[in-house]
Amino acid sequence: MIKQGDNMELRDYIKIINYRKWYLLGFVVLSVFLGYLGIRNKPAVYTVNISFVSNYVDPQADQTGEFFRYNNYYGTLIAQSFNETISGVLKNTGIVQSVFQQAGLDWQTENIKNPGKFFRGLTKSRHVTEVSFSLPDEEKAMKLGNALIVVLNQKAEEFARSETEGSIYLGIEGPVVEQVKFSLAVLLFIIAVVGSGFGILIIFIWQYYQDETYSLSEIMQTLGLDTLGAVAAVHKNTNTQLSRDKQKDYDLVAEQLESILYQSKVQTIGVASLDDRYLNHFLARLNRVLTKQHQVKLQDVVREEFGKALDKIKNNQPKADEFRFVMLPELFGEYHRHELLAACDSLLILLPGAGLKRKKLKALKVLLDSQEMPKWLVFLR
Repeated sequence: MIKQGDNMELRDYIKIINYRKWYLLGFVVLSVFLGYLGIRNKPAVYTVNISFVSNYVDPQADQTGEFFRYNNYYGTLIAQSFNETISGVLKNTGIVQSVFQQAGLDWQTENIKNPGKFFRGLTKSRHVTEVSFSLPDEEKAMKLGNALIVVLNQKAEEFARSETEGSIYLGIEGPVVEQVKFSLAVLLFIIAVVGSGFGILIIFIWQYYQDETYSLSEIMQTLGLDTLGAVAAVHKNTNTQLSRDKQKDYDLVAEQLESILYQSKVQTIGVASLDDRYLNHFLARLNRVLTKQHQVKLQDVVREEFGKALDKIKNNQPKADEFRFVMLPELFGEYHRHELLAACDSLLILLPGAGLKRKKLKALKVLLDSQEMPKWLVFLR
């Protein structure tokens, strides 16, 4: 059931994608191919993880009494305070340079574009911070991890001296160096999903500038005509066996048309389409369903054959209990003749159910409005 309405529905958007599916598939394939070329020779990446546990060391730990308990509590706060500053310290470009120098490396030659984001600090508890970073060289990654431990120990001593007479001891877990392994299949799948998303976006942008309609309700409302249904748009071989569902569509169209014809005085039905490739197939299918008809096929109706075509329509009138179909190729093209249409007493129009330009739709409306005769639409899927 085709509903009238101005707004595009979800199925109309699906039609747009389906109509451009080969473009979308090509875009996805191209994205996957380029993505594969980009990652197949990608160097290995090594990630280093180091956990720092901040603890306060009291120089008067052998004392007892209230002074010891107070000092111990104060030292714990100092250790926690330093732990909270580690992530911020590692964002300092000067500290990053110090770590690279300690490792005997130059951060500029290592293509570090943003030193402040190279070391990633994550505070996991009041005393524990985990630091990670990545490099494409395993040996350099290990050197840099050891250098980071040295520099942060120095910073811990400086921090403790500025706050108290005690010191901060950093418990170290690591460095642990692991090679980051990417699943090629997963990466290509992600690229395909992203590529399809961009492809759909491009299709909708293209659709916007093409000014095409994919809404059956918009076509029906613009032309102001009734529809007999929608049938399969097959044109390569009229003898091809259709599936049961597709054949049912033709049966339904033929049943409705036959009912209309026998209830009216219509005998000569002109059949036209914006794409003449489908005329032969459509009429051949109707031939197998309709009970009474005499079909006249007028192919290649061009300027030179116009007079003969018109005479054939006028002279070969159907009998009283018959009706016939007259194929009108290029009715809406360069060589269309209003006389051919006027020689018929009704018109059946095949229209694409997707990708119809609104400019052509308006021109079709002008032509049809000039003809006072029964007119029906059949959509091609």
